[in-house]
Amino acid sequence: MPEAGEPAVLQDIKAALQASDLPRATTLAREALAAGTLHPVLLNLRAYWYEGQGRDGNRALAGSAKQLERRSSRAQRRHLWRMGSGCSEI
Repeated sequence: MPEAGEPAVLQDIKAALQASDLPRATTLAREALAAGTLHPVLLNLRAYWYEGQGRDGNRALAGSAKQLERRSSRAQRRHLWRMGSGCSEI
């Protein structure tokens, strides 16, 4: 069972990694990211996949960091809006 706040796909990725099935783990990670799930494990696996494709894994991680910053910024704005308007949910 996933830990609180942990994407469910991580369980499948952990199983793939324990079975030494790195291609499956990277595929699952890339699919989860494409669907909008963000997690450091997913980002690292995508960077690893980029490197295996002859692409710059560090560049991929930099792009992923920007994604995380944008998501964090949106979450902070929502939180501030809720506090300012007295709403508990959007």
